[in-house]
Amino acid sequence: MLSVFNGFTGHFGPVAALNVLQDELPEDSVITSDVGSHLHLIGQFWNCHDKGKLIMTNGWSSMGFGIPAAMAAQMNKPDSTVVCITGDGGFLMMAGEIVTMKRYNLPIIVVIFSDGELNLIKVKQSWKDLPPYGTLLYQSDLFDSDIFLGIKVLRADSVKEMRKATIEALSFNEPVIINAVIDPDDYKWLIVRRG
Repeated sequence: MLSVFNGFTGHFGPVAALNVLQDELPEDSVITSDVGSHLHLIGQFWNCHDKGKLIMTNGWSSMGFGIPAAMAAQMNKPDSTVVCITGDGGFLMMAGEIVTMKRYNLPIIVVIFSDGELNLIKVKQSWKDLPPYGTLLYQSDLFDSDIFLGIKVLRADSVKEMRKATIEALSFNEPVIINAVIDPDDYKWLIVRRG
């Protein structure tokens, strides 16, 4: 396991999921990151092996960026492994583009860090001693199915299942979703706070 993210063990959180992705994805993969709590972790710790292999929005702003950025990257570099890492909020903003991905058979791996909430907003509310308000997205499984708009969904809720799902996703030559059901507790320790 990669040692970049140390000290976050004992549960399946975003650190554990990113460790698996860093271990299993080919070094020349193109990674796009949507906006959300996970972007703070990727921006600080993702090991880029070459220029232009990590694409994220400037200013940590536009939720929904990850999926269209991955589609553009895949069209531009059709022989590359392209992976979009997004939260469930960013995914829900662009979920309809899964149909476009399927129509053009873009073999993108969409990894969704599913925690059922808009976590970055929740964390920032906590910084101001506010209770969570308007951050809950859903309370059950995001998909509750192994197919979404014709795309295979692989569910992972442990390091072992994440590794299995990542290896399986890499074997496909078509779009695939990894529903990484995470415990978001890591974020409160790792999100950069001004001042």
